[in-house]
Amino acid sequence: MGKKLNIFLLVGAVFIFKLILLPFSETTDADAVTRIFLSIKWLDNPHWIMTDVWAPFHYYLNAFSLSVWDNRVIMPKLVQITFSCLTLFPFYFFVKREFNSKGAFYATLFLAFCPILFRTSFMSLSNAPFLFFLALAINEISKGLEFKKNSSFIFAGLFLTLSSGFRYESWLIIAIFVGLLFVYKKPKQAVILGAFASLFPLSWMYSNWAETGNALYSINGNYRWTHEIMGVNEELHWKEYIKRLIFFPYSWLLLVGVPTGIIIIQKSWKSITTKNKKQLFWLIPFLVLFLFMIYNSLKGNLLNHHRFTGTLVLFSLPFFALYFEQYSTKKRNLAILFLLITVGFSFFQIALNKGAQPFPIVKESYCNKINTILEKQEIEADYLLVDFLSWESTYNIALKSVYHPSKIYLQEGAKHSQLNPEKLQELIKTNDTGIVIYKHNSPLHAYINSQIEQLQPEEIEQVENIHIVRLTKR
Repeated sequence: MGKKLNIFLLVGAVFIFKLILLPFSETTDADAVTRIFLSIKWLDNPHWIMTDVWAPFHYYLNAFSLSVWDNRVIMPKLVQITFSCLTLFPFYFFVKREFNSKGAFYATLFLAFCPILFRTSFMSLSNAPFLFFLALAINEISKGLEFKKNSSFIFAGLFLTLSSGFRYESWLIIAIFVGLLFVYKKPKQAVILGAFASLFPLSWMYSNWAETGNALYSINGNYRWTHEIMGVNEELHWKEYIKRLIFFPYSWLLLVGVPTGIIIIQKSWKSITTKNKKQLFWLIPFLVLFLFMIYNSLKGNLLNHHRFTGTLVLFSLPFFALYFEQYSTKKRNLAILFLLITVGFSFFQIALNKGAQPFPIVKESYCNKINTILEKQEIEADYLLVDFLSWESTYNIALKSVYHPSKIYLQEGAKHSQLNPEKLQELIKTNDTGIVIYKHNSPLHAYINSQIEQLQPEEIEQVENIHIVRLTKR
C-alpha cells in the first residue's frame, strides 16, 4: 500500500505544481494554436471528419473541452495537464511489473519531469493524449503476457486505436507489437491485438480514399508540407545531414539526461547480451522507433522537433528502473541528482536545445507588448490580420485575441508560404473594420498598400519594426 500511495502522491503533487504554473505558461507552438482554431471551427459545425492532414481525435477532444469552458487559452492546457499526469499511473504499474518495483517510482519521476513532456503538457498538442493511451496499451499488453488474459489484448488494441487517432507513429507501434507477438509465438494474441488496434487506421484510410482517392492522403499531406512548402531538402549542405543524423540521438540524451542515458544504454545492452526475452520484447519497439526517426529525419520527412522524442523517452525510461535492482540510498540520491542535471541542462541556450526547455514562454518582448495593445483595440474591429513575425509570436498573438478563427488571417512563415489574397479579400470586403499587424516592407504590408482605394489605414502604434494599424473600409 505504501508504494501505491507514493505514486498517487507523486501524481497529485505534479498536477498541483502544473496548475500553479499554468497561468504563467505561454502557447509557443504554431501547431498548438492551429489545432485549437481548427477545433473551434469544427465545434461550429460538428461532424465526423472524413479526411485531414492531422489525425482527427485531437479536434474532438479540444472541441469537447471548449464546449465545457469556452476559454481557448486555458482550457486546452488544462486538458493536456490532466492527460500528462494520468499517464504516470499506467507507466508506473507497467514498469513495476516488467522491470523493477523499487525503480518504477524513479523512472516515473523522470517521466513526470522530462523537460519536453513537461513543456508540451502546457500546450494543446496531440502528444499528451497520445502518450496516455499508448501507456495504457503497453500496460495492458504487459498484463496480458503476465497473466495470460486475452481480454487485456482487446483493451490494449482499443487503447492503441485511440492513440492512433491522435498521432500516426502509433500505426508503426501497432505493427511492431503485432509482429513481436507473432515472433514470440503468440499468434492468437497478435490477431486479437491487431484486429482491435486497426479499427481507426483502417477506417481512416478508407475515408481518406473515399474523399480523395488516396488512402494515405493524410500521411502524404504531412510530407507535402515538409518537402514542398517548407522546402526542407532544398540546397542541402553536408552539415545539415550531420545535424539530422545526430538530432534524435542528441534529443533523446538531452531529455533523459546523460547519466540516465548511459545507464539505459548499459541495461539495454545487458538485455541483448544475456538474451533476456522479457526485456527484449520492450526494447525492440524503442530501437525500431529510434531508427525510424533517424531515417525520416535524414530524408526530411520528419522535422527535428524535440516533442517527437517523447515516444522514445516513454519506451526507454523503464530500463532506468533496472538501476535499482540493488537498491541503496546512494542510488536514490544519485537518481535525484541525475534528474536535476537533466532539467538544468535543458535550459542551456544552444541551437540544438531550442524547444526543449521545460516551461514555454514567449522570448520576443514585442509579443506581449502587442497583446497588451490589442486588448485595448479589439472591440472596435471585426477581423485581425497578422504578419509572420516568428513561429511563436504570430500564433500566440492570434490565440490571445478575442477574434473567432474565421475572422483571423495568419501569414505562414514556411519557405514557400505565400499570401492568400482570396482569404484577405473575403475579410476586407465582408467587414467594416479590421486590425493588421505587419512588419515594415513585408508582402502583407505591400498588399495592404495595394488596397488603399478600398481601405483607410490608421496607425495605432509601432513596436520595434512592427506596425499595428486599424483598417476602415472606405
